[in-house]
Amino acid sequence: MNPANKQKLLKRLTRTIIKHENDTPGKLARVLYADYFEPLADPEAFLKSGAKRTSKHKRNLNATMAEALGIAVDRAKGEVFNSRDVLGDDLFIKSFSKLQYWGFIEKIRHGLWKVTSKGEAFVRYNDPSYKYVYVSHGRVLYRSREAVRFKDLVK
Repeated sequence: MNPANKQKLLKRLTRTIIKHENDTPGKLARVLYADYFEPLADPEAFLKSGAKRTSKHKRNLNATMAEALGIAVDRAKGEVFNSRDVLGDDLFIKSFSKLQYWGFIEKIRHGLWKVTSKGEAFVRYNDPSYKYVYVSHGRVLYRSREAVRFKDLVK
């Protein structure tokens, strides 16, 4: 991004923040998301818009991850669990930790996890979720608009 465009974007962003300074943080976040991040729906444009040196990785929600989530939902029954005890297989364990990018699980501490209500709904009620996400340094940068369901992945 050239310096002139950067200055314009910063001025626009500053005006938006000042305009909404009395709003709740949640409302401000929704406004900023709608004005600045939603227009970046095209992942290629999104990737080009970021810092060139930032490492970005595309993570697809795949059958192995869905199967690991299904096992965790069935065996853990909403409780905190040790991934090795519940999943056993190293392939499942490596895939399982990536499910936090979709909000399906939350890390309690090293090796201990809990399936979220979103994760349970994805498995039990076949709720749709993002097909892929872009991640950098453990943070989700972009979520796809394409949806995928548990039954599409685990056949």
